[in-house]
Amino acid sequence: MIDLLPGLIIGLLLIGAVVTAAAASYQPRWTRVTAVSTAALAFLLWLTLRLVLPILPDTTRLSAAWHVDGWTWALGGAWLLLLLAALLLRFQAAPAAANEPLPRFPQSSLMLLLGGVTLTAVWAGTPELVVTTWSLLALVWAAVAALLRREQPDLASVNTWAAPAAGLLLGALGLWYAAALGGGADWSTWTAAARTAALLAILAQMAAVPLLGRRVLAAVADGSETAVLLLTGPSLAGAAMLVGLAATGPMPALLPMTLIGLLVVLLGLRRVWAHLAEPAPMGMGLLLVQIGWLLLAALWAGPAAATAEARVLALAAGFLFLAVRGVRADTADPVGRGLRLAGWLLALAALAGLPLTAGFNGRAGLYTAWLTAGGWPLVVVAALLHGLLVTAVCLAALSRTDDEAEAPS
Repeated sequence: MIDLLPGLIIGLLLIGAVVTAAAASYQPRWTRVTAVSTAALAFLLWLTLRLVLPILPDTTRLSAAWHVDGWTWALGGAWLLLLLAALLLRFQAAPAAANEPLPRFPQSSLMLLLGGVTLTAVWAGTPELVVTTWSLLALVWAAVAALLRREQPDLASVNTWAAPAAGLLLGALGLWYAAALGGGADWSTWTAAARTAALLAILAQMAAVPLLGRRVLAAVADGSETAVLLLTGPSLAGAAMLVGLAATGPMPALLPMTLIGLLVVLLGLRRVWAHLAEPAPMGMGLLLVQIGWLLLAALWAGPAAATAEARVLALAAGFLFLAVRGVRADTADPVGRGLRLAGWLLALAALAGLPLTAGFNGRAGLYTAWLTAGGWPLVVVAALLHGLLVTAVCLAALSRTDDEAEAPS
């Protein structure tokens, strides 16, 4: 019965998506209560899950089972908290006009669907289940993105959503190939070649949307909370797999993968500095930077540091995009302005790895591991990149503070 608790949480979200869609069609006044209550109840069930950890798969008799330890439990909680926050902000928007037709697929229902499928990928505990859930996540991602585009006809053709979905499917295919090379349901028995292939598949899964999802970014700028989940969900699913891989054995190809991680950080920094005055594109760059730090932490510092970076990836990046979504809100509300600015600054602090944030814990663990291994040149390079990141974040924060202060009250 304990092993079914993760499935109960996921099933609640999926059933809630169906009920919310029905409520939006027949009893629209119940849509808000249904969606928010479903996410809140799922979060409460997640809290009780802590009492029965760990839930580990029996790979000798099961080919598909959950794996929920302290690390993946924390990642699941971060995702549920982001989902709940996005739903709450969703219903702060102005009500639709009386003569406006109701959408066939309300965004709140799509958000619960995406939340349940993503959580399935985060807690998958065997290679077969991970490949299946990653493939399902790619298909659901593409479907939600297409439906979102139908509600926003000003966006470009639906074909522009195909590239990120193809990247997600490529990640699932790469993980299937890694499982074929590994030949076992237990991650710890995988060969170095299989683990290397898995790392590349994980990188494709995490970076597909930040690199190719420009239309998702346009939807965020247009005020869509669903697009915020589209941006962060696949990256968190890949992060959970990365944490699991780091917890079950040594990481292969350290030097090449370290160079790839630093290259991802550099690519993200380039985007950040190119869009300091544009919150949404700058946030996409910060998401890429965080993916690079997460990969490096998993390679060198182990699952604890990787989990800290993954929590920053989910919460800080997610709340940053939610704050971007609030830029177009009513600037005459001083309380709303203050809350948006506080969320913006806290998210930037965590993504920059400043002290007293989870990002600092992950970054400190990475630097300590490098110094212990005699990799001081890596520390120097990372410190320079980190200095550029903090400088860019401070400039963006100052610019945002000035904009909020100049807004009419």
